[in-house]
Amino acid sequence: MAIAIINYRTSNLVIDCLLSLEEQIDINEHCAMLADNVSGGDSVLMLKQSILDNQ
Repeated sequence: MAIAIINYRTSNLVIDCLLSLEEQIDINEHCAMLADNVSGGDSVLMLKQSILDNQ
């Protein structure tokens, strides 16, 4: 199963969502895909850093 998340200026909510998914899915059977819709600011950097910090 694949989970798609599209972000537009809601990086904190997306980070919370990804952390919640981590507890609920089997990473060997599922994947999460994240796309940013040109949010601007530091949104992409925040998401990238959060993903790297939680690997």
